[in-house]
This record gives sequence, structure tokens and C-alpha cells, in this order.
Amino acid sequence: MALVIPLAVANVLQPGVWPGGTGILAAVATAFGTASLTLQYRLPDGATFFTVAAVTAITANGLSAQFTLPFGTIQLVNGGSGNTGLIVNAYVIPTNLN
Repeated sequence: MALVIPLAVANVLQPGVWPGGTGILAAVATAFGTASLTLQYRLPDGATFFTVAAVTAITANGLSAQFTLPFGTIQLVNGGSGNTGLIVNAYVIPTNLN
């Protein structure tokens, strides 16, 4: 079973704890408006977030590119507005299927 981390539910963005490894984002909205979602990772100082370059801005329903991150907190940032019914989940891609 896949590990799923909700990052946006009904337009409410929330941080999540990434267990480490490779993953993807799945995003869907009733309307995206001018939404431009980027994934961020919290650095070891506990306060600074940086944008994960592997994930280009999400502007429509679909999947992101794969990203690989160590254990830590991740969050979405919405650089736009006008989206409705936004739901975004981060999915961990299993690496050992034996």
C-alpha cells in the first residue's frame, strides 16, 4: 500500500512529514484559476523552506515530476489565486518491491 501525505484539502494548504525517498505529487481542483503550486522542503534550521527544483510549478490537474528528498517537513506554496476544490497529495514511490 502506498504512503499518502495530504498537502491540500478543500483549498487549505497544510505541511506534511515526508518519510524520505522518492515521490510525486497528485493535484486536482474543480478550477485551478491562476494557481501555481510549488513544493518546498524545510531546512535543518527549522525555519527556512526552499523550493524543490525537481517539481516545476503545478498549474493544472495531474502529476508532478518525481522528486527525492530526505526525511523532513514539506509544504506547498500557492503563487496564484482563484482555485476551488483543490486537493493535493504526496505519494511515496516504493523502492523495494521484493
